[in-house]
Amino acid sequence: MDLSLSHSDELRQGFSLHLFHHLAPMHFDRGFTGIELRRCASAWLIQRFIDSKARFAFAPENQVPEKSVPFDMFHESGFGHRGEDCAFETLQKEFRIRDRRVKVISEIIHDADLADEKFGRKEGYGIDEILKGWARQGISDQELLDRGMQLIEGLYHAQS
Repeated sequence: MDLSLSHSDELRQGFSLHLFHHLAPMHFDRGFTGIELRRCASAWLIQRFIDSKARFAFAPENQVPEKSVPFDMFHESGFGHRGEDCAFETLQKEFRIRDRRVKVISEIIHDADLADEKFGRKEGYGIDEILKGWARQGISDQELLDRGMQLIEGLYHAQS
């Protein structure tokens, strides 16, 4: 992958992204692996609107797959927080996603991720608690990601 191009330019030229998210060792409570609402939502946005063939690897930084693009992490390349935007908003803006239901979801994710109440959206907190509960049950990261993406898809269709 030629990193001299922006990632969005690569997609427009027909390159497929191979994304990753670095999970540093972190635990909120026993069993919680770090698959949170914001990460599920970003993965959902990528697969639904940017690259339906994108795959996600959750790995320590020293085991990151080659040619991968980081998202939702502090990294000099990839798609993370920019300014006052969370990673979901960064992706939405970078790829010019103008769907009104995605805009609502971006507000929900922003408020849950940054906890700044900028949009007054509380829905994300409940979804995040569900993901944390599943993680405490020992559900694998991949299953948590799949379930979280299904929750976001349901939220997308719930918007009128």
